Amino acid sequence: MSNELEKVYQENLTLNSLSENLNAVQDSMTEYLQDCAAEYEAENGVKIECTLMSREKFLENVNDANMSGENVPDLYVMDSTRLEKACMAGLITENNNDELYNDKTFSKTAVRAVTYKDKMYAYPMNFDTAVLAYNADVVSEVPTTFDDIIDYSNNMSDSINGKLDNVLMWDVKELMFSYGFVGEYMKYGGENGDDATVKEFVNEGVNKAMAYYKNLNQIFYIDLNNTDYETVLQKFAEGKIAFTILDTEGVRRLRDMGDKVNFLTMKYPDMNDNLKTKAMAVTNVMAVNAFSGNRKEAGKIAEYFTYTKADEMYEKTGYLSGRKDIKYGDVMMDVF
Repeated sequence: MSNELEKVYQENLTLNSLSENLNAVQDSMTEYLQDCAAEYEAENGVKIECTLMSREKFLENVNDANMSGENVPDLYVMDSTRLEKACMAGLITENNNDELYNDKTFSKTAVRAVTYKDKMYAYPMNFDTAVLAYNADVVSEVPTTFDDIIDYSNNMSDSINGKLDNVLMWDVKELMFSYGFVGEYMKYGGENGDDATVKEFVNEGVNKAMAYYKNLNQIFYIDLNNTDYETVLQKFAEGKIAFTILDTEGVRRLRDMGDKVNFLTMKYPDMNDNLKTKAMAVTNVMAVNAFSGNRKEAGKIAEYFTYTKADEMYEKTGYLSGRKDIKYGDVMMDVF
């Protein structure tokens, strides 16, 4: 295998999908893949070529390469929502390494994300989810619900009010940040997300959650048309927002700014004592192409990218690995 050429297709991922900061996301993922590829080549003598592909018709392009026999990828990276389609199209092989990939070494969410019909296929690479971030210089009492944030707004001192443009503000257009309000009351696909027959809605809960969400937006005057990810991140960094909802990449960017804002994170809070929330989590996975002529070696490479080098994932990509034993030494990462 020393002179074998391995190809890795990387989907044009927008796990931060959802934000408009696509170039930074692509660059960070590409940097991680290329660094791992160079280190694997140095250690094993296997050349790995990484190619960034368009998100549009991504699996169709993988299939076209398979059918033509030209530039067939041995591995590809995608988000876990495409796993069922990849399995049904015969584009993926099973991940049989349950010694490394199980719910003792990885989070249950990560294992479920690569499971289809009770079989594990892909390799969990990293994940993103939403948390509440707050400015610790103006927030002394940590809220447990969004009702607490409303109370904070009603009772804050004039001196604090004078420092802020907004008490609560987030990019409401992004599903990642707003889904948590209805997440507890909507269930799709069963435990592993692969059972199309499971479509459960708690109608009363959804209706009450949406009414609460609408009221919250009205209380804090969150303008859909003039609120985007970059604007929110910059205003929070400048200390002009008390509370916001962020993803892993946003938290990393704030940390990289140094002491620009003194902030902490906490789990996505419930709306109140009666209305619960459940934040969205999205997982990126690495898959071995069933049409690869190098499936055994490709499996080893997938383990290297998703397990061996997982402790470098956050600093290079802004996303967190699902591996349980990685120690970040940072209370904000423990929240995620």
